[in-house]
Amino acid sequence: MKKATRLSSASHWLDEYEGKNIVRGYMRRYGVDELAALVELRTLGVEIPESRFDLAQKKIEDRAAQRRLAREQKEKDESPEIDDYSDEHFAYIAGIPPGARRTV
Repeated sequence: MKKATRLSSASHWLDEYEGKNIVRGYMRRYGVDELAALVELRTLGVEIPESRFDLAQKKIEDRAAQRRLAREQKEKDESPEIDDYSDEHFAYIAGIPPGARRTV
């Protein structure tokens, strides 16, 4: 649902809403994140303190940082370790492996 349609629908929904947490109800009803719900509810005339906006923004930034760290850790775990004697195609074997026959 686009924002204009959502706001039109939400104005009617607000009159009928009887829940405890209007922000959470809006998020579930219209499938938006917390910051979008706060902005749209404020547009509709619901009084929301500025501290709630700051908290929502901090949550979004924290989640982004967690995802970035998880992605970096996954990339680090998946990357093969390459040293001076090998790469992804060749490994230098020094000496004769145990059990190998020597030909003279």
